[in-house]
Formats: sequence, C-alpha cells, structure tokens
Amino acid sequence: MRPFKSPRRLGFFAMLAALLGITPGCKGGGGGDDVICMYGVPTVSYELKGKVTDEAGKPLEGIEVSFERLSGTDSTAVSDALGPRVATDADGMWSARFQDDPAPVLRVTFRDVDGSENGGLFSEESTVLEDIMPVKDPKDDKNPFDLGEVKKEMPAVKMVREQ
Repeated sequence: MRPFKSPRRLGFFAMLAALLGITPGCKGGGGGDDVICMYGVPTVSYELKGKVTDEAGKPLEGIEVSFERLSGTDSTAVSDALGPRVATDADGMWSARFQDDPAPVLRVTFRDVDGSENGGLFSEESTVLEDIMPVKDPKDDKNPFDLGEVKKEMPAVKMVREQ
C-alpha cells in the first residue's frame, strides 16, 4: 500500500472520515475537552413493593415475586426477566430494588413456591403495570444513561387457595 504523500489524497480521506462521523478521540483519549464519549445502556432504578394476602386478607409468607418486561405494543408478548426474584415476609410484604433496562410495561407474578407450608397451596397470580415512566432528578446531568427512577407501591394482591 502506498503512503499518503499527496495532500489532496489526505484531505479527501479526512473529509470522508468527517462525513462518516469518525472523530479523532474523546475526552482523555486525545480529542478536545468539549467532547465526552460514553458507552453504555440507558438504565432505570426500580423500587417496587406491595403486599400479598389470602382471600380473607391474611398475609402470606414465602410467596415468590418475579418481574418480566413485556412488549410495549403487545402486553402478552413476554420479552425477558427483569430484576431479582424476591419473597414475601411474615407480614406478606415484599420489596425489590434493582437497576435494569427501561421497561414501560411490566408483569409482576406471584407464585406459591413453598407448597402447603405457610397456609396452604395457592394459585399463581399476576398483574400488569403499564405506562411506567421513570422520574429523573433535573439536577442530575452527570450521567445521561441514568433515565431516573420508578417508585411504585402496588395494591395488595389476593391469592386464591387451590382446592
């Protein structure tokens, strides 16, 4: 390959690189201080909580709570799991804090994973949370990939005892 001895040829490739968006570098990488390159995926901080009871309103312990991201256009099409699985405590309360990709629609599923322990065997229940919009602190402009937080307290879920 021939070296770029011709200024016209070098100018052509410099212009081509500029048109394609190729820049000489980022802050700390040899470029100007006015350009900051960031690599990552936008995330949302989730803080979700609620309570699980039986039909009579008695708190249920040991119920597994899991989260799934649903398609924003078709809430029956499950995309993938989201966040951790958590369990209800002796008061039937559960809470989950995690950071993950944005999900405008979530399915929250409640499963009796301990069988007949803690009051009997209960049927699986699920609920869909729609239009989940994160709230971002307007003073936080340091991380453009942090889309904010979702804080949601769900209404109590009543699980039905299996016969």
